Amino acid sequence: QVDDAFAPYYGHLMPVLKQVIQNTLHKTEERQLLGKCFECISLLARAVGRSGFRADAEQIMQAMIEATKIPNLPNNDPVKEYMMAASERICATLKEDFLPFVSHILPGVLEKFTLAPREFANQDEINDDDEVNLTMIRENGRMKV
Repeated sequence: QVDDAFAPYYGHLMPVLKQVIQNTLHKTEERQLLGKCFECISLLARAVGRSGFRADAEQIMQAMIEATKIPNLPNNDPVKEYMMAASERICATLKEDFLPFVSHILPGVLEKFTLAPREFANQDEINDDDEVNLTMIRENGRMKV
């Protein structure tokens, strides 16, 4: 398996990746790099397994959690997507040892399930094969569909 091929490099790469996190965590212009770093770490974690990653797990997860709490981030912050995928891999690696981090990660997961209403100015914006749900709401004393 390809994952196993990365395991020998864990000891050399993890300190470098931790340094990247430390240097980019609070820099909004480096969000893409930070996200890719989390992705790389999660792949390395999967390669070395639970026992190999356990010593670094808490520090990495705390950094991931802190990365989402940076104020004034845009809605399309790339770290969120990378963190979701990385969290999934780390969870699969750590199994029940991931439990302490669930309460911090779960709000971001649930946020992905919220739907924002969208207004259509005219019929041309809706394709014939689009699925559309209509909802009635009261706004400024008027009912809208």
